[in-house]
Amino acid sequence: MNASKNEPKNESEPKNEPKNESKSAAAPDPFPLADAQAACDALVRERARDLWLAALFLPASARPHALALHAFAQELIRTPDIVSQPALGEIRLQWWAEIVEGRRQGEAAGHPVARALLAAADAFRLPRAPLLAMIEARRGDLYADPPPSLNDLEGYCGETWSALFRLVSFVVAQGEDPGGAEAMGHAGVAWGITEVLRDLPRAAARGRCLAPRDVLAQHGALAEAAAAGLMSPAM
Repeated sequence: MNASKNEPKNESEPKNEPKNESKSAAAPDPFPLADAQAACDALVRERARDLWLAALFLPASARPHALALHAFAQELIRTPDIVSQPALGEIRLQWWAEIVEGRRQGEAAGHPVARALLAAADAFRLPRAPLLAMIEARRGDLYADPPPSLNDLEGYCGETWSALFRLVSFVVAQGEDPGGAEAMGHAGVAWGITEVLRDLPRAAARGRCLAPRDVLAQHGALAEAAAAGLMSPAM
């Protein structure tokens, strides 16, 4: 009798009672996978249309899962834009880390990008380490410090964009290693540096400069001036 009285209370708190979630397997899915994937498609189309267009060339069976990975990357990228201070951004990125680690299954089921991301990771046996490395690398985006050197910037691009492209290649290969790791590495660095150049005005408006200090110094530009939005001839 007492157990039956307590069950509704536990079912109404899925975030705090993961054990009860597993018992209620017949409960409605908070975010059906098809709807979650459609939300990822819309997010990437809005925020990274060039990547969305590129995804149209992927096999139809792989495309929703690849776009889930791209949507995850966009969630990380937009973090500095939607928080008022770095500490709040750290909390948000930590939430994503715990999603990837499987520590917030109830919350993941109700978040379209998290739902689609974990479905792709499970379906294609994607390694979690690159996803966590992507999150860790994006923590630096919360702060105004530019990378010290071009080598540091290339490392950052490798942990973010190269890792993303590599994971997408696993999806296209149905979970198998397709090879081409070196090519994915170069492609990610090239894409990442292009993104830095394209983002310079918007980053400056937020008081940030993503260009490496050694490159700025080589051309007589100051990182502080660039971050302040002063686009000098040297810049």
